[in-house]
Amino acid sequence: TPKSDSAAEMKAYIFTVVIALSVNAIRIVDDNFNNSCVLKNQLTPPTQGAPTSFLPKCPQWVIDTTDAVWHQGTENLNTTLKRFFHQNFTSHQSFGRAFVGMDALYEAVVSTRKAFPDLRIHVDDVYCVGNDIDGYKTVMPDTLVGTNRGATAYGPATGARVAYDGIAITYVQLNPKTEEWQYMAEWILHDELSLVDQLGFIPEKAFNRPKTKTKPIPNCGINLPSWSAPQSIYEPPSN
Repeated sequence: TPKSDSAAEMKAYIFTVVIALSVNAIRIVDDNFNNSCVLKNQLTPPTQGAPTSFLPKCPQWVIDTTDAVWHQGTENLNTTLKRFFHQNFTSHQSFGRAFVGMDALYEAVVSTRKAFPDLRIHVDDVYCVGNDIDGYKTVMPDTLVGTNRGATAYGPATGARVAYDGIAITYVQLNPKTEEWQYMAEWILHDELSLVDQLGFIPEKAFNRPKTKTKPIPNCGINLPSWSAPQSIYEPPSN
């Protein structure tokens, strides 16, 4: 304990000790952190020997349903959503946003299509894992391109042409009543910061950003390397 009679010095000393202890505590927590607790969950399909008849069809189903929702007219949109999405469908998105149910899904799709009437979702890859009993999880990296003609959650229409990418992870199950495969839930992560920046809502001097802009993979290509990639692509180029 310092021997100074100054109350100010005592307060400064106590503040320094508290900060030091806090930093130490944070360091201890960080050093001990890991994700091993996640392993207690069911991370792989539990039913051994279950049929996988939908597996080879799954990528096309993901692409077809994406096109049906986003790239066709809206006159049959409600019917399309009810066919391919469970009535209690749950969506998890950036900024902690989430919604449940068909009404919220319909509103989300309609408002997005009004904001970007020429929206095109370019699928960069699709893969599925699972079986016909336990369901399937799907992964779809994508690139979204469109012109902002209507209000978004971030502000009024700006007329900006935007291109931003992301990834959609979904869980799919067979509806026994309709015998249709349906989306049960999705976890969507898109580059919203890039979107808001391209819309012009972030001042130029607010932060340093890259001068690059994402774009779709040409000629309907997918992310590479992919399945059965030759080992040569991992070898350093010869001189």
